[in-house]
Amino acid sequence: MAGFASPLYDLDPRTGFMPPEPPLLRLPHPYGPWEVLLDDAKRHFVNPGPSGLATATEKQYTAKWRKRVITMPVLDCTEMGQDVRKVRRAHHVLAYLAQFYIHSMPPRAAHLTKDDPIVIPSPIAIPLISVSRTLGIAPIVTYADTVLWNWALKDPSLPLSRTNMTIPDLFTGSKQEEHFFLTSAKIEVRGWEALDAIDLCVQEAKMEEPDVESVTRDLIRLSGALDDITAILLAVRDGLDPDFFYNKFRPWIQGADQGEDSPSWHYEGVDGFGLTLQPSGPSAGQSALMHSFDAFLDVPHPHSKKGLGGGCTRFNSALDPNNKQLELVADTPAMCPVTGVSSVLPDGHPPIIIPPITPNSPNTRSTTTSSWKKILILPSHFPPTPPLTPPVSKLALDIDALSLDGDDVSLLPNSSSPGQIDTSFNARMRSYMTEAHQNYLTMLSANTIRPFIQARSSTHPELVQAYSACVTSLKKWRDAHIRIVTQFVIVPARAKGGANDPCAKGYSQRVCFGFDFDEKGRMIDLDGVEGRKVERLPVRGTGGTSLIPLLKRYRDNTLSRVIKWVGGGNGDGIAGHAP
Repeated sequence: MAGFASPLYDLDPRTGFMPPEPPLLRLPHPYGPWEVLLDDAKRHFVNPGPSGLATATEKQYTAKWRKRVITMPVLDCTEMGQDVRKVRRAHHVLAYLAQFYIHSMPPRAAHLTKDDPIVIPSPIAIPLISVSRTLGIAPIVTYADTVLWNWALKDPSLPLSRTNMTIPDLFTGSKQEEHFFLTSAKIEVRGWEALDAIDLCVQEAKMEEPDVESVTRDLIRLSGALDDITAILLAVRDGLDPDFFYNKFRPWIQGADQGEDSPSWHYEGVDGFGLTLQPSGPSAGQSALMHSFDAFLDVPHPHSKKGLGGGCTRFNSALDPNNKQLELVADTPAMCPVTGVSSVLPDGHPPIIIPPITPNSPNTRSTTTSSWKKILILPSHFPPTPPLTPPVSKLALDIDALSLDGDDVSLLPNSSSPGQIDTSFNARMRSYMTEAHQNYLTMLSANTIRPFIQARSSTHPELVQAYSACVTSLKKWRDAHIRIVTQFVIVPARAKGGANDPCAKGYSQRVCFGFDFDEKGRMIDLDGVEGRKVERLPVRGTGGTSLIPLLKRYRDNTLSRVIKWVGGGNGDGIAGHAP
């Protein structure tokens, strides 16, 4: 993987997106108080406060723990210098502390509404934003915190492998939770060969006289790696109980975007006056590895909604102006507006586009894209909560910073109808990756292999078949993902008598979920059965999305990219898209 291995992409030729050396297990002086708080939370926290299951002893301990957080001094992060392992560990620890703090709080008082934010105290909030800005990552626990930066070697004398890893920091301390995170870590390790095959394909395709047989062989390697990744994903069922996952572990990692009525999070003291966001929790959708397959094979997932997906906020667009203006470009990376590192919109960021008022209708906007104008958002100040290095200006994404030429802000387009599937998930999840991993995906999207395949589709059937085998393997992975989500999220969420049970009127679970599986484990859509119009309350992932409809849409998008060879074996066939 020599071609793409680079600090620019934070990609190692031996370990892929996993760091080449084990992450730090502890921060040095003067950051010991953070580590002590994390140790105590891991040791004593059991039931999330909002669950109502915490014992009197737990409530007493967690209240004292939160008081310790509030009264702790705000530590200066500049002592970390440019040591990326320290900065990653700091983000990991502070993000975990924020989750423990928020989710150990008792159930919210009845008089509080979604407009009353949950406050993350400044001793956590200010340094968390600081290290987030350095890493170019969102200020919440992410996939990187729970997987990429959260492993240790069982045997330090041996290299990293699927069998030589442990997960040091766990919210519940349970082997089941470790098994869950190890599954993702194993996928990342197995994904090294997939990334290597992608690298070789891209490099070969750039040659003046590319070796088609070499590309074919590497596509076959990629398909095999994808099949192995699917098997690893399905094996998560061997060590994880759905009830434990959904009711005991998952509440600790949820973000602030679990529904329209979810309260936002206020990061106290940031930039002198605090910062209010509604971030998503960690999700496998934040894995650059999984996004790499879509980018390389050119499997687009176009946005279906206006006003969603441009930044790291899901529901309350007022908290993220990126989400307020735009008809978004499909599959473009979107940096968190809190942590973006450019003084103007980063390369590849969905452009800020304001459609002009039409002359004949002052209360409507033109739908002619060519007449829209691009607006650059410039920094209005240098925040007093700086990144560690380098000292760069930040995006001041205030509505006042937009040059609207006198246009009424209230006329900006709103989200489309509630019934439409929000397919902005993939783009939003990129804003929870590090800047380096976003750079890699941007590069890979510009080097997709599909045009190379199409240009030779009438002369090289084996090449077409190898490409389509990769697409089919990716589709099988998405089928497996739907099965796992159904077992560990949908079924527990819609358990009989539960708050989200849509089957109270006597419909079977298979009708209410809208799909089932045949005797061979293949998924069957049930949209044509009598329960099609049953109102189904959305069940959301930790990334804040309505799960099954979105995953089915992504699966269908994948299948549509298969290229079928049509014709005989004499080179006179043609390739066609699958219907």
